[in-house]
Amino acid sequence: MEGEENALGRLTRQLENVMRGSVATPVIIKTKHEFLPKLRNELLLDFRLHGLSIPRFSMFATVLPNEIIDEVKQLSFVETVYLDREVRIPEVRGAGVTFEPIKRLLLRLAEVRARKAVTVRKPEWVPTSESRKLLEADRAGVEGYEGQGIKIAIVDTDSSPRYQSHVQLRGRVTGHTTIEEVSDKNGHGGHCSTTAFGGEFISRLLGLKAWGVAPKATGIGVKVLRGAVGMGNTSDVIKGVEYAVQWGAQVINLSLGGPPTRDPAEDPMFPVFQEIKDNVITCAAIGNEGPDGGTTSAPGSLPDVLAVGAVDKNGIVAEFSSRGPTPDNRIKPDVVAPGVNIWSGITMDTYLDYVSDFLGNGFTSISGTSMATPHVSGLIGLAAQLFKGELPEVKLTTDLVFRICQRYGQAKDNTYGWGQIKWSWFKSYVEERV
Repeated sequence: MEGEENALGRLTRQLENVMRGSVATPVIIKTKHEFLPKLRNELLLDFRLHGLSIPRFSMFATVLPNEIIDEVKQLSFVETVYLDREVRIPEVRGAGVTFEPIKRLLLRLAEVRARKAVTVRKPEWVPTSESRKLLEADRAGVEGYEGQGIKIAIVDTDSSPRYQSHVQLRGRVTGHTTIEEVSDKNGHGGHCSTTAFGGEFISRLLGLKAWGVAPKATGIGVKVLRGAVGMGNTSDVIKGVEYAVQWGAQVINLSLGGPPTRDPAEDPMFPVFQEIKDNVITCAAIGNEGPDGGTTSAPGSLPDVLAVGAVDKNGIVAEFSSRGPTPDNRIKPDVVAPGVNIWSGITMDTYLDYVSDFLGNGFTSISGTSMATPHVSGLIGLAAQLFKGELPEVKLTTDLVFRICQRYGQAKDNTYGWGQIKWSWFKSYVEERV
């Protein structure tokens, strides 16, 4: 048994603040390596408590009465007890999606379906066949790099059979859910997936072409968010990341978030990304709370995550794109990518499937840093393929991505980061070393 002074230090400040106003609190308990089964057994035998086990990261999530938290924190093999916070997809701009009660949201969906369908292209829509060019993915494709042999995981709202059978995804994607739901009522995860690795599709009705950044990558949708508005807990996201790592993902896309902690080490996702950063590159949305400074969201605000802001088709930062600095005064985002009026595939008959054209045909145009992030995830997939083929002795890690962005991008600031990320940055790095 540790001393009381050391035990007190095992609770994060955010958890302590929440405990003052509650009798029971959702927590994530991180143990020392190989001690997770012992914690799980003690909670079950002594307190008859069950929860979510995340063995890859030695974590256990449950809801505990505060007096039991006080006992758990004194166990010698417990490293940290975190607050299990709520996370959600950022508000989707231009789609009328807000976090209102589910009943009202579904009523709005019924209203949207009754509207007259749009059968001509709106001038503001930017199909992914055009937005991908801003990252020079078209140039990568000409050179033979389309994501072959690379695995990209979209940890988000969807893993359903409808998602897997989408015309841009079928035959190359699988799905897995870490929660009690399988189907997706929102559509957010499908849109992110087709943007990152969707195949080529031409809409004869609208005269538009959707084409993901890494169209020959292997993908998976890992469902961690629930309901029509896409909400979940931090523990659900970590469990999804665990599954993506076990599946063999080289790139993980997180177009989701919540308020950041003042100290990044107090976020339970901090040790997760710190542990996997040399093997998996995680791209995360910086948030849709701009234009004010200091509006970053987590996990995008964390040090070992490539945080993505949104720009329009002219390369101008979107007003909604969150700005740095982070609460501990680091510069974020890291890069920006197209995220305004992005037209791409989406799981059919979900809410977002109807918001721009009222067709419900599996394609839609929406805005957000959520849309910018899978552009970057796809590009990192292309870069991973490039390194694997042309520079196999050098592994593309998170830290190396940061160094490449710093070298070839602009001076970093809290609006654009290092700027619009491009294929040529990675190509130049490799050519200088071959």
